[in-house]
Amino acid sequence: GTVTGVQTCALPILLSLTGWSAPLRWVPGVSRVIHNLQHAGFARLLALLCEQEVPLPEGLRLAGDATGDRAFALRAGELAAAVERGDGSATRLQAGWPKFLHWALSQGVQGVGLATVLRQAAHLYRRRAAGGMLWLRTGLPIVCTVLLGGLITLAHAVINLGPMAALWFD
Repeated sequence: GTVTGVQTCALPILLSLTGWSAPLRWVPGVSRVIHNLQHAGFARLLALLCEQEVPLPEGLRLAGDATGDRAFALRAGELAAAVERGDGSATRLQAGWPKFLHWALSQGVQGVGLATVLRQAAHLYRRRAAGGMLWLRTGLPIVCTVLLGGLITLAHAVINLGPMAALWFD
């Protein structure tokens, strides 16, 4: 299925940018799309787990592990441990989390109420990813074409005008 132009099959493909495809993460916008898709998947899965009455700490760990990002899973595990301890500083552990997820998880709501907010968060992050993918599909090819054309023109000028300039100044 699609969510505002984002195919759900794009998530595993983008999140598996390892090995020879890892340099794609350096392309401007790709990392942002990957993170938005990870956050959307996390929020969607955590919402589903909340609806099924899975305890919040366990849901946080499961949804964090499902993102495929070790750092994110570690932060989710830290938050789950804080929730289990009943630590009131659990919201401080969320440094580095996306703002809307930070807000949703810091409200202290659980169950169906949290699931509703998390579904909205998932929708928000999917829409952001869709916007990033749109730029990658339309803007990036134009930028790459201009850069490649400029490099070819520069190389042509150096190759052809370099020897001619040497002749002119001899």
